[in-house]
Amino acid sequence: MIVQIQTADAGIAERIGVIFGPFASADGAPDIMVTLHRAAVLPAMPTGTPVTFEEGRLAYFLHDQRLIAHFTQWGQLRIDLNTLRFEAFLSEACLATYSVLEDMVIIGLAPLLRRRRLFTVHAFAAARAGRAVLIIGDIGAGKTTTGISLLRAGWSLLSNDSPLLAADGSDLEVVAYPGLLSAFDDSLARFPEMAPILADPLSPLGHSRQKRTFAAERLYPGVWTKTAAPAALCFPQITPGLMISALEPLSAQQALLAMIPQSIENWDKPLIPQHLSILGHLAEAAPAFRLLLAPDVEALPALLSRMLPGA
Repeated sequence: MIVQIQTADAGIAERIGVIFGPFASADGAPDIMVTLHRAAVLPAMPTGTPVTFEEGRLAYFLHDQRLIAHFTQWGQLRIDLNTLRFEAFLSEACLATYSVLEDMVIIGLAPLLRRRRLFTVHAFAAARAGRAVLIIGDIGAGKTTTGISLLRAGWSLLSNDSPLLAADGSDLEVVAYPGLLSAFDDSLARFPEMAPILADPLSPLGHSRQKRTFAAERLYPGVWTKTAAPAALCFPQITPGLMISALEPLSAQQALLAMIPQSIENWDKPLIPQHLSILGHLAEAAPAFRLLLAPDVEALPALLSRMLPGA
C-alpha cells in the first residue's frame, strides 16, 4: 500500500516528513493520493443535510461517493471514495495544536483504507516476537503510558493511535500505521529518558494543558515493526488507590462492544458490515483483559507479557 502525500507548504511538508518518515519510500505508483493545503480562511461549509453533524464542531456531507468533512475549527476534507484521493484545507489552529494534523490525515485516509480492506481500530499497538497487544481506550485512559512502558522494555511499535487490521481468510494481521507519540507531562515524567522531551518548548498557541508529541525513534531507535499477529486486547483503566496493576479477563462480547464506538464510522454504511466482521474476528482471536492501572508503570511489561501465548 503506497500513500502519496503532497503539499506546497514547507511547514506541512516538514511535519509530514517527521510523522511518516520511518515508512517513507520513493518506489512504486501510489494507491492513495493526498493533497494538503494551509488555509488562512477555510472553505465554506456545504449546504444541504449532513449525514453526520455535531453543532459547532463538525458536519459530514456525502453525495455521489464524494464526502466533505467540515471541521469548524480545524479544516475541511474533500474525499473521493471512488478514486481514493482526498484533499485537505487545514487551518492555522490545526497546524498549531498537538496531534490535530495527524488526526485530520487519518480521518481522511480511514475510509479510503477501508476500500482497500484495511480497517482502523483506535488503539496503541506494540509487539514482541511477532505477537501484538492492542491497548484500547478513550483519551486519558492510560493507553500511551502503558505503551511507552512496553517500548522501553524492548517491545516494537506498530502504532500510537491507529493500527490497521487486515484479514486473509482465517488469518488476521495487525498492520503498522505511522504516527508520533503523544502524552501529557505528568505521564512522561514517569520515565527518566523523557527528560529531553520535557525540556522542549510547548506551542505558544496551545492550551494551558497540552500534550507533547515526539517521534518514538528519537528515544527508541529501530522501534518500528510493520506487522504482527494479534495476541491480546488490553483495556486500561486508571484506578485510584490501587498500588499494583492487575488484569481482569473480559469476554469477546465485552471486548467487541468496547471497540465499536472507537472504530466504526456510522456514515460509511456500505463498509460497516465488513468493519464489524473484522472487529468480531479480532475479539474472538485475541483474549481480552481490563488492565487496572496503578502507579507501578515499571511492572507493566512483565504483567502484559502474561497475556502472550505460552506465558
